[in-house]
Amino acid sequence: MIIIKEQLNVITKRRLILFVLFSILIGWALFLTIPMKGLTYGDSYSVTILAVAMFAPTLANLLTRVITREGFKDLYLKPNFKGNFKKYLLIYFGPSILIFLGGVIYFVIFPGSFDGEFTQLNAIMAQNGSIGTTAKE
Repeated sequence: MIIIKEQLNVITKRRLILFVLFSILIGWALFLTIPMKGLTYGDSYSVTILAVAMFAPTLANLLTRVITREGFKDLYLKPNFKGNFKKYLLIYFGPSILIFLGGVIYFVIFPGSFDGEFTQLNAIMAQNGSIGTTAKE
């Protein structure tokens, strides 16, 4: 029994090391293409590269599973709503609620910072020529 647990720990450790290595290598390889190609951050091509790089951990997970022959049985991608629906609602709406509450608390503490007329935003839009424009009919 102890030998099996030790073997599982070694296999799990190997999988974890492979996953971290693949994540870092794939992510950095993609991130480094931007300066190597002479692109600047904000260009459409560099934004696309950054968007693709966000999937590096996913690709690393799949590569690790293929290399270690773990398979794809226990990916836990299928939601389990039965008995967990409240948790899923909390996970989905919780961050938005916390952000809203953080804003409320901030403006309760610093009421002078609240600008209900959006004067700063209107000034920026006027400076950029965006204010008062409408869609062409």
